[in-house]
Amino acid sequence: TSSNCNWRIGDTGPAGGIIFYISPTNSDDETTYLECSRYDIGVGKEWGCLGDVIGQTFPDILMGQVNTDIILASCADPATAAELCDSHSNVHDGRTFDDWYLPSKEEMETIYFHLHAQGMGQFAGGYYWTSTENTVTSWASPSGTSTSMLPTGANPADYAWSIDFYSATSNFVQAVPNMKSISSLNVRAVRQFTCGGTITGTTSSFGTGGLVQTSSPPTTWVGTPP
Repeated sequence: TSSNCNWRIGDTGPAGGIIFYISPTNSDDETTYLECSRYDIGVGKEWGCLGDVIGQTFPDILMGQVNTDIILASCADPATAAELCDSHSNVHDGRTFDDWYLPSKEEMETIYFHLHAQGMGQFAGGYYWTSTENTVTSWASPSGTSTSMLPTGANPADYAWSIDFYSATSNFVQAVPNMKSISSLNVRAVRQFTCGGTITGTTSSFGTGGLVQTSSPPTTWVGTPP
């Protein structure tokens, strides 16, 4: 828990990452922040455990740590995306931070809209793993104009959700189930922390511009990107 409540989206977080999400203040006068690592911590990594049903992973924001713990408890494969994030450690301003995890589907979508679509974060083109296991055989495009399907006879649990950072736009992002054994996807780590006290920054707005989130994951914006 930190006593500094001055962060806004796009700012440098306490671990040297980039703030991409700020929750509403709860009844205990605490705010939860999410920051992602400033650079990819892995390129060409598998999700792992093809053929195994991990189960009980969640798409929601603030659930990436829970998902990562579930994956690590259920999947013994080495060098997976979740293990890479869990073992990641860095030093910033003289402090060591080792509480990183693989983001959930909605967390990675929010990273796309809040950072990559605004020209921040130095993300690679292509797909990024999330910690959310797939459960569907078909899914609609963000615009709702088309439907994609897994190959005939495919086991949904052999796939995990990834976020397309190549073909998405500032108005929508494409989430795609990728086979867990594919080793060409990127990995970006996330950590969360809480802040007690009064927020002096503006919740869900950029520190350098006037862009304000109006939905979560954000699909509608008010203002002009910085």
